[in-house]
Amino acid sequence: MPSIANACRASDLHPYHGREKGIAPNTVVGHEFVGVIVAKGAEVSGLEVGDRVASPFTSCCGDCFYCRKGAPCRCDHAQAHLFGWISAGEDKLPDDVSDEGGLLAGDILSTAFFCAERGEVGEGATAVVLGCGPVGLLCVMAAKKLGANTIFAVDSVPERLAVAEELGARPLRLQLPQRAQPFTTSPQQPAAREEQPPPAPASASPPTPQEAGPAGDGSSQEALIAVVMAATEGRGADCVLEAVGANSALRLAYELVRPMGTISSVGVNTNSSFPFSPVDAYNKNVTFRCGRCPARAYMTRLLPLLREPPPGGAAVTETTIADMALPWRRIITHRMPLSKGPEAYDMFARRADGCIKIVLDPWA
Repeated sequence: MPSIANACRASDLHPYHGREKGIAPNTVVGHEFVGVIVAKGAEVSGLEVGDRVASPFTSCCGDCFYCRKGAPCRCDHAQAHLFGWISAGEDKLPDDVSDEGGLLAGDILSTAFFCAERGEVGEGATAVVLGCGPVGLLCVMAAKKLGANTIFAVDSVPERLAVAEELGARPLRLQLPQRAQPFTTSPQQPAAREEQPPPAPASASPPTPQEAGPAGDGSSQEALIAVVMAATEGRGADCVLEAVGANSALRLAYELVRPMGTISSVGVNTNSSFPFSPVDAYNKNVTFRCGRCPARAYMTRLLPLLREPPPGGAAVTETTIADMALPWRRIITHRMPLSKGPEAYDMFARRADGCIKIVLDPWA
């Protein structure tokens, strides 16, 4: 199965920064790809030679050392030119879903809806999305699709907040201290493994809602919290969707969520400690959910949201409006050949040139 498109994924940055141990140098990484079937075995059903397929990010060969040991997550994955295998998880792409749309189905779009649904986003909800990278921006789209009335988007990168605002969120720019930069970590200075949220200066005056926002140099956590509290009559958000993978983000989520609210975390957090205690969660009646998305369970039902718009002149019905594709192309900012993978990951890690999502072409 030739790969015809794959992508840089934010969770790849953990081994890139050296925060995820046990991955050998020169391991082929990557877990977002679309391919074309060029050969199949007699027992393969439901797929034919020539079909384009999207893969969930847990696809595996089933026969390598790690797969035989019951650890398919360690299988060499998708950023290569050819695959001699196909797992039962692949999903055939319809003609009106492009290769780039298929890339999102197997991981980050499924992860975003998994996060929003586990966060119990529903009609009229007030939601906060922490982190406006590719998954976070798709969480904004998912929350809107699920009926959220107000969506706050929090990040420290103005360009990403501008996209979140385009998507219908209210952007809040967070000014981070120099010693902890979980939203803008650079490869030269990885975040500390035992990161703790910074204390507020003792002499600081109480923040006001006007101090937080996307403009200027950003706002403190206290000012940002004040904005959300002011918008919810002092309660806090119904749900907080965390797509960063840092203790400071989880602690902020705890401060932002209302009593009896839900925190849904899909950021891969490599810290060994937890930023709030069991009694903190108990006292606030907080529901906390986290974990890896079962992407294959989401892919088929989300594919309609990735469809290309109807051709010019085609009739648009209430049904097509309800199923209309998400503006997912807005998160793809760069397209590069696979041979430029090192440069792509460097750009992605530094958020250089307004980078949000990079698609890699294996054959360019």
